[in-house]
Amino acid sequence: RKQKRSSATGRGPRTACSMCDAPFVFDCDHQSVCLRWRPPRDARPPLTYALQWRRVVTAQDDDDGQDAQRAFETLSSSIKQRMVRKNKLESGVEFEWRVAVVDAPGSPPADDAAAWSAALRAGPLDPGRAAQMEAPRCSDFDGASATLHWLPATLTGRRAPAPYVLEMLDDSSDEAAWTVVASSLGGEQARKRRLAPGRIYYFRIKPTHDEREPPWAWSRASEPVSIPPLAPAMAERFGDALVNAKGETLKTLETLAGKIVAVYASASW
Repeated sequence: RKQKRSSATGRGPRTACSMCDAPFVFDCDHQSVCLRWRPPRDARPPLTYALQWRRVVTAQDDDDGQDAQRAFETLSSSIKQRMVRKNKLESGVEFEWRVAVVDAPGSPPADDAAAWSAALRAGPLDPGRAAQMEAPRCSDFDGASATLHWLPATLTGRRAPAPYVLEMLDDSSDEAAWTVVASSLGGEQARKRRLAPGRIYYFRIKPTHDEREPPWAWSRASEPVSIPPLAPAMAERFGDALVNAKGETLKTLETLAGKIVAVYASASW
């Protein structure tokens, strides 16, 4: 009994469940990196995570000309979410990151490499090698769609000549990953349809690559876009369909989701 109790409350990353997948870059800019990761497939929430990092040593860093890596250091061992941002990083420097599940918040990570995910090599953008747009913003949404707009990409005082590519991440899934939703947007606004009610989405954007320009990096992720649940009460009061000022017929369930409706009435005799 004593042995079993000691194992159940042991310190360090858990070994009873499989390790996490390697983290991936959610977004980054010239001074920060935001990482996400997927939970172990056989683990039960709530989970607490530990994150470690180390600077990638290059031949220029090492006096002996050797590529000897430094030891990993623990950034935190009490992370409750599957996403974390590290700020105040040196532009253009790469780091290695790895994550593990811990038994209790603040538990010191174990030295057992088998408990940790594979390492991801990533760092902030180098402003001399990649340009970056501002993150897109959501200006309108309903129960099935969202309108996004963004400032035009500019480089050396002029607009980038190429169209834009837009990606989306569904935050409601453990398997969340960035996927392309449009690859040739000519303007600075787009409407994304067929979104699921009750889910949260992120968006990012960049110009398509132009050989005449330095490569463009993805923008930072947008603020979370929450698609509200459908509005059956609105449909009961106003019917299944609405007609807008353009004469278009819209579904009441989706159009009035998350909306506050003011009704005015008058009578004369």
